[in-house]
Amino acid sequence: MERILLDVTAVGCGLEYMNTKISALADETKHICTHITGFQGRVEGMELRLTAEEDRLSNVPDSELLYLWDKLMDLEDQSHRHNFSFFGFPELVEGADIKVILKGLIPSLAGLTFTPSFELQWAHR
Repeated sequence: MERILLDVTAVGCGLEYMNTKISALADETKHICTHITGFQGRVEGMELRLTAEEDRLSNVPDSELLYLWDKLMDLEDQSHRHNFSFFGFPELVEGADIKVILKGLIPSLAGLTFTPSFELQWAHR
């Protein structure tokens, strides 16, 4: 009988220890749930912002996209091309298109004939 009483007491102590551990796990689980709820709110906010940006980008007109593409290509070309500077042209001598004037001027200044004809990608005053 005494042995049974000792066994029951030992089981009771073991149950108290398990209850303590279970309470600690429950507290940690609540803490994790709080963090998950915060993360869920952040993710929902990011999804809303992403959806808004996707909607905004889907409404960008093709003309604006083409303009931005041309601008990007121009910047890319500027980083790879050889630049020449010509000085001494009076204002408005080129008329409407300075590229036409330069296309005729460059071969005459260089004393060369280009076959096939060269291309000017970009010219400005």
